[in-house]
Amino acid sequence: MKTVGLKIENSNMNISKLYENYEYTDKFSNLSLRGFIEEFAITTDKKITNNENEIIVEIKLKNGNKYNVIKKLYLDKNRNILKMEVEDFAQNVRVYILYNEIKING
Repeated sequence: MKTVGLKIENSNMNISKLYENYEYTDKFSNLSLRGFIEEFAITTDKKITNNENEIIVEIKLKNGNKYNVIKKLYLDKNRNILKMEVEDFAQNVRVYILYNEIKING
């Protein structure tokens, strides 16, 4: 059985909401890992960079949405997924997703 938790947090207002067994992070969701992978496969404007601690997979979207222009997926050196960021046209982080625990069934 698949269970997903979603925590939405506004650090400026110091409020958060936890949704347990959240079922709307399917492949069609703009914020899902599957959606990122599918966008990466079809996007021509993409790059992969490395720093001391992370691998950063970046895609630039041409969807006409000024709030959803750049997506970055961060992995550690063992290729474990750490976080995803979505940036707007001015490269401000609009969405920040921190992955506490990811299990992939193979």
